Amino acid sequence: MLYRIAAASLLALAAVTSAQAAPTADYSVLFTTPFNAAANPGLTFTDADVQADGLHTYYGSWGASSVSLADVLASGSEYTLNLSFASVARTDYTRKLLDFAGLTSDAGVYINDGALAFSNSAHANVLGTAAVLSPGQAFNLTLTRSALSGSFTAYINGVEQFSFLDTAGETVFSSALKSIYVLTDDNDGYEITPGVLKGISVYNTALSATDVASISAVPEPESYALALAGLLTVGSLMKRRRG
Repeated sequence: MLYRIAAASLLALAAVTSAQAAPTADYSVLFTTPFNAAANPGLTFTDADVQADGLHTYYGSWGASSVSLADVLASGSEYTLNLSFASVARTDYTRKLLDFAGLTSDAGVYINDGALAFSNSAHANVLGTAAVLSPGQAFNLTLTRSALSGSFTAYINGVEQFSFLDTAGETVFSSALKSIYVLTDDNDGYEITPGVLKGISVYNTALSATDVASISAVPEPESYALALAGLLTVGSLMKRRRG
């Protein structure tokens, strides 16, 4: 009986550990206080501030915040970006989450009435199948692009929202330093939403759907608790036998 409990507990721990295994990012930044800007020389943000829950951006009569990350991609055409949001304030109409063209066009990833969307420079949209985002909701946005095939895929919390072949190169980061703009609009806030950004991870390859799930999913706390309870039970029973 003891061996069965021990085996089950170890298997539970192994499953949790396996769920935790994920590719290592080539670059990552977490917005926690105190924040060391000098440790992230490619990162720039204006009219925004780091608080306990992340980087807060704003929008008002004066304009809007700007957040950018430059010179961290090896290639503008092959990448995986994982952006962790604590929240966004608005998901109605069209709200820009990420820009591809160095703020020179509308090409980017948007929230469109709650659904995830891509819009190219000619305003042609590729939409997710359903509204998945709401104000105040925490979520992970993951974007992958293969230089070989030109395939671009967008995920929310590890679940694919849409995928297409980018034959026109609209999802290539085209600026000199391959600048990544987050929660920043090319039209001075017209399509912006304030938000709270917890972190950004950059991978210089197009991760598989399995790998994307591993960097987006968080193991259930109950998994750890059940595994630990099993091991503690084994220890208690063994102690009684010795006594």
